[in-house]
Amino acid sequence: MKRILFLLLLFSSVSYGQTFGSYGIEVSGPFNSNTPVYNKWLQLSNKTDVVMKFEMTEKGLSDLLAFSSQILIQNEEDPSEPDVYLTKINDGSRDNLDGLYKTIIRGRSKINEAWNLPEGSTLHLFASNTSFEITILKAYKS
Repeated sequence: MKRILFLLLLFSSVSYGQTFGSYGIEVSGPFNSNTPVYNKWLQLSNKTDVVMKFEMTEKGLSDLLAFSSQILIQNEEDPSEPDVYLTKINDGSRDNLDGLYKTIIRGRSKINEAWNLPEGSTLHLFASNTSFEITILKAYKS
């Protein structure tokens, strides 16, 4: 009985980590804007947020959209219904990846959306002619 109580206390004292709802985040290191690192979670300087950058290619945009959808669906969120929608798409639709990529790179379109979870985290999806990234705000909980 003492052993079980000890284990419960041990696990409850370390029950913090980086998450977005039910999605666990494994951080690879600190974010450094001078060193491009793609497809890995990196911790921002405020220590509560994490970011994952994607290559600025058509494949990078595809990976960004697919990965963010996967995380949102895992948390029973609808990828097509963000809480914040500041997206601007010109000359086509989001379904035409080639056209969307070209208009983003030319600066005529951008994706800027966010989903808030009841537990306090926010997933921010951003694609512009300067960066393709997912940022999770308040990923670190104690």
